[in-house]
Amino acid sequence: MALVSQKRRPIHIYKEGDKVRAVTRIGAHQAFLRKIYVKTRKSGLLRTADYFELFGNDVLNGEDRYEKVAPQS
Repeated sequence: MALVSQKRRPIHIYKEGDKVRAVTRIGAHQAFLRKIYVKTRKSGLLRTADYFELFGNDVLNGEDRYEKVAPQS
């Protein structure tokens, strides 16, 4: 899976026991993705992403991870 505005940032989804996990890079760390927030604005009939925020936990040590990213052109 990939976000339309961040095609070079893949999100890997897999099943681990009873849980489904999503893993992506947040900052410089691989992290379990908890939440994505997308800020958009209306541009004519379409919506354009201003930025998005990624929230998760580091795969190795469980620390909280956060990154705010502008869409790629």
